[in-house]
Amino acid sequence: MNSATLNNAAKNAGFSKGIQKAGNQYVLLDKDTDGRVGRAIFINSDLIHKFSGFDSQADLDEAFSRIKQLRATAGGIDSFTNVANPKEHMGIIGRAKIKYKIFQYASDEAKAPGVYITDVDLADFSRDSKPGVYDIERNADGSWRSGTTCNLEVKRSYAAVNGLCENLKQASENIIPPMLVNAYSNKDAREKINNYSMFYNPPYLQKGATRWKTPAQKTTTLEIASARLQHVLKKAAKEEKEVSWVIHGSGIDVFHKAISGIKQTNLSNHTVIFMAPTSPVADVLPAIRSTSMQLHSNVMKIHPHDQKSRETQLMSGDSLKQQLEAMGHRDEGILLHRERRQDLVNMASSVSGVATMGIGGVALTLPATGFGIAALAIGGILSMHKGIQTAHMARNISANGLTNEAFNPHLNPHMTVAELNLTAEKASGSLAKTFYDVIKMKLKS
Repeated sequence: MNSATLNNAAKNAGFSKGIQKAGNQYVLLDKDTDGRVGRAIFINSDLIHKFSGFDSQADLDEAFSRIKQLRATAGGIDSFTNVANPKEHMGIIGRAKIKYKIFQYASDEAKAPGVYITDVDLADFSRDSKPGVYDIERNADGSWRSGTTCNLEVKRSYAAVNGLCENLKQASENIIPPMLVNAYSNKDAREKINNYSMFYNPPYLQKGATRWKTPAQKTTTLEIASARLQHVLKKAAKEEKEVSWVIHGSGIDVFHKAISGIKQTNLSNHTVIFMAPTSPVADVLPAIRSTSMQLHSNVMKIHPHDQKSRETQLMSGDSLKQQLEAMGHRDEGILLHRERRQDLVNMASSVSGVATMGIGGVALTLPATGFGIAALAIGGILSMHKGIQTAHMARNISANGLTNEAFNPHLNPHMTVAELNLTAEKASGSLAKTFYDVIKMKLKS
């Protein structure tokens, strides 16, 4: 769509009708959204050019028509909400992702009450999926394909509960499968796991540093999700199915609450391993023990650079070792206890090293104004400090909150440091480029 066509489309859509100032850079979206019916809707005038991404006048008209509905639907159950700022919301409207703030009263930020559209992105966005079990299959080329039907039954011999991810597709096709293969297949038999069942745990929609509460989360509390998983576990126990589980990240919270409610259920045919748990595993073990569920020989795996998960397990003190010994996992208890003590040393060392490098406070807060600036920062870091090994560690720790599985150690508990470094470099093209990519992802909201 050229400039003239876009201007004409904007005029037809209402940008020229009754325009009035609202704050410093906002204009009234349409004469119908002036607040006489429902909320007033204003839009940042700099965003108008973004609608050039629509292929036709009909698509553009439909988009504006639906955006105008925000006067009644803004902030509703179908919207995403910024966890850190309840005033900020996001709506998926066809091919448009609309970010906006709601002001009930006039303020310094908003000269008049209403809905203020702060950003617009055009892409294909899918609605978040409901919590429940989805069947995942391996394709002939080795990739994975997630199902679309949600049920409350584990039909496969392998199963998982996801943690941090962007959506069902990413969790089921990219993040969970390598963990399952690593835990339950040897390197000579990777093809043996060709399908599994995943209990989807709707995560926060994470975009850069901003976490959005999704529509699925608004209608699904931890209690509802855990009740559904509880039903799944009870049904599997009744049918005496043998199931091997991977519980990733924050999925441990849903799993813990579910299993705590069925302590008398016999789950001796089930095995579980925790991958990058974000709550103390020691707290879950009593409930696991009461159901006779088996622990994987490794109990849990955490990537060496996954600060969040390691810090969480440090909170357990000696409890994990004691619980594991009581369950017959004495050797693993001793090993994890020693690993915990080493973590105390490593954590202090790594935090000190990263702070000295300025990764958290300087390099990763640089404005992404081009590869040249980022390269200069990276070059300075590498020349000033301990070299490649420290640089890898700093980048990995800095990527702990990202949902990109090529960089975040929290999404790769099954990998060694060397394997994750190689994955990151393959995704970016070089070590220096990995820093630049992490900078961009952390700054993008």
